Amino acid sequence: MEISLTEIIEIIKGSNDGIDAERKLQVYFSNKISDIMQLILEYIDDGLAEEYKKQGYRIEKRDLRTIQFLFGKVTFKRRRMKKEMEKALYPLDKEMGFISRETFSPLLLRNIAEIASGTVLRKTAQATALLTPFTISHTKVKAVLDTVGEFQQNYTENHLLDVTKLTEPKEKKNVPFLYIEGDGLMYKEIKKKRGEIHRIQIAEGVEKNGKRTRLTGTHYFSSTDSTEVAWSLVQNYLYLNYDLTNTLVISNSDGGSGYEFDKFNAVVQGCLRHEHVRDTYHVNQKIKQRLNFVPELQSPLKKAIQDHEREAVEAVLDTAESIIGDEQAAQLEEQIRRLRGYLSRNWEYLTPIYKRGLGEAAHGIGTCESNHRPYSYRVKGQGKYWSKKGLTHVVYVIEGLKNGTLDRAIIEQQPEYKKQASASYKAALKAAHKKVPHQTHEGVRHGSIPHVSRSSSTGNLSAIFNY
Repeated sequence: MEISLTEIIEIIKGSNDGIDAERKLQVYFSNKISDIMQLILEYIDDGLAEEYKKQGYRIEKRDLRTIQFLFGKVTFKRRRMKKEMEKALYPLDKEMGFISRETFSPLLLRNIAEIASGTVLRKTAQATALLTPFTISHTKVKAVLDTVGEFQQNYTENHLLDVTKLTEPKEKKNVPFLYIEGDGLMYKEIKKKRGEIHRIQIAEGVEKNGKRTRLTGTHYFSSTDSTEVAWSLVQNYLYLNYDLTNTLVISNSDGGSGYEFDKFNAVVQGCLRHEHVRDTYHVNQKIKQRLNFVPELQSPLKKAIQDHEREAVEAVLDTAESIIGDEQAAQLEEQIRRLRGYLSRNWEYLTPIYKRGLGEAAHGIGTCESNHRPYSYRVKGQGKYWSKKGLTHVVYVIEGLKNGTLDRAIIEQQPEYKKQASASYKAALKAAHKKVPHQTHEGVRHGSIPHVSRSSSTGNLSAIFNY
């Protein structure tokens, strides 16, 4: 089981080239680490068995289990134990966080799901085979992605959606600003139907790094069911984490169904002040679409809106109307009529941030569209069609990665999950440590200064040490 330098040298000597040698060494070290891990797990199981016996458990049998870790495959024996009037369990599986009936380790599940959330299944299988000592099929990658996505979905619903499990924390955040944005992302469902990912994000501020900026204190929410579900997640998250009494809330959206002002306002009741903004990107898209026949008037209209000058806006639209000829007149007049109506309905929300007296709070909105990218790059294009269930799992994995909750979501899948290691587990680790054979270490390496002329500086140093 010990790593042999002779064996390593023989592997290198018997290799065709450096790449061949590295591949063989990867297999060699993987096997060695797996052998060591097998022994350690069985040592820990021995210690857990003794600790659980003290609690009234008895050993029923000893079973083999194989788990594929990131470093290699490990086959080990562990005990199944039973206590009177309680369900039988495997102490080692419980304490180590091994998921029931799962052949992959928690970290391996997580890493495969992360890769698969950013690229297609076959590429994920290829990357896994290149970077780890085992291979995986694209169908197994899909199964892992679904498993981890379901874990994250359960975690989100248990912590934010199930109101029976929500408890108000003792201390909440007090922040000067809070930015909330929402938008939908369309995707293609199987049978050529169209579905929508309902997305909402919050942020506490902006941090500059040179010329680039990034949001701070972010949290992202998604639902493939409805905006109502997404807003429920947001409302419960804000309730659990923030005291908005002294907070200025700035919200931003395109005003589409489910993202109106009243939806944002409902989740920030009690805040110091709430300012709602119509998203600039979508306003510009609307102008481009409606004034496609007079592109030279698009910039003047954008400037008039930016200055929030109603008369200037009307002047540009009147000019556009005067240019319309007889051909397609009815259609173009309808486009201008609809653009007038859009700007009129949203005029209050088109007031520029700098004219609202918000000062430094003006730089934290308008990023929701760009934050679609992790989702849109994965679920759109290349002729992709999704089942709603499969799409939901991908969305939850991406969300878990962005929110930093994916690790916890996987760990909590153990029914006996506890945040702190049990006393039995700590005692078993101590017992396992005592079983490890003692290894001698050379504490001090002895050396000497070679004989040199006494007149040199090295000679003088040698004389000092040998005095």
